[in-house]
Amino acid sequence: MSYAGTVRFSVGEAGGGDPSVNAHRTMIEQSNNDFNHSGWKHRLSFHAYTVPFPGTVRYSIGEAGGGDPSVNAHRIMIEQSNNDFNHSGWKHRLFFYAYPSPFPGAVRFSVGEAGGGDPSVNPHRIMIEQSNNDFNHSGWKHRLYFYAHTNPVPNPLRYSVGEAGGGDPSVNAHRIMIEKSDNNFDHSGWKHRLSFHAYSTSVPGTVRYSVGEAGGGDPSVNPHRIMIEQSDNDFNHSGWKHRLAFYAYPSTALGTVRFSVGEAGGGDPSLNAHRTMIEQSDSDFNHSGWKHRLSFFAFPSIN
Repeated sequence: MSYAGTVRFSVGEAGGGDPSVNAHRTMIEQSNNDFNHSGWKHRLSFHAYTVPFPGTVRYSIGEAGGGDPSVNAHRIMIEQSNNDFNHSGWKHRLFFYAYPSPFPGAVRFSVGEAGGGDPSVNPHRIMIEQSNNDFNHSGWKHRLYFYAHTNPVPNPLRYSVGEAGGGDPSVNAHRIMIEKSDNNFDHSGWKHRLSFHAYSTSVPGTVRYSVGEAGGGDPSVNPHRIMIEQSDNDFNHSGWKHRLAFYAYPSTALGTVRFSVGEAGGGDPSLNAHRTMIEQSDSDFNHSGWKHRLSFFAFPSIN
């Protein structure tokens, strides 16, 4: 299993002026196109998820009305809910998953509401704007806000980490190897240790982690192992050959967990090879002979 990426939601607006004639209001649809049809004029768009994603919550959209806007204008309402919006005269239209608080690379969308009661006089409805402030102006009263992306975010991929060795580092040093895979790392002499989900391309708020590998063959001579650094460049230096790179968050973000990387050894690889170890932890990796090297925040594995 893997996480999904975002999809685009388009918001159109219609009406204005006297709410008993043609109330200012919005409509929403999941679309890669601007909302310029059926009497609606495009207002804004955002990118959110259609399935649960770490750190997000579900927002349900209900719709009501239709036809003559002076009688019962077509309009929407929003609530944060795990249920479809089928109550209080609203019929469920769609839902999306977005962040309830700040998230790296996401922006704040504020929702105001107005009206209520007789829909021919002042229909209950909402308006959406991208703003860091509550929506308390122009006759609107703030209802809620959410954080979403303004551009597409791809699905994060699964990275599997295997471990090997242990005990005397001159015989078979304890070390790790990493690969991009939906499967556990249980092959080629490696035993699966853990996995995480990160991005293979740059996403707002993330930084690049480069992984270099060295050694191979007899583990008592030059054990196969990796080293990790935060870098925009491939890891082709100091005896390391670039293996792969991933993008993760350098500090905490909603839905992520912290991975700590420790290092040990150095110098002659037949005695105590320079190598790394990883664990999911809120603490630096300063134990069991390891010295903390770096940490990153990624999404936990879902399988």
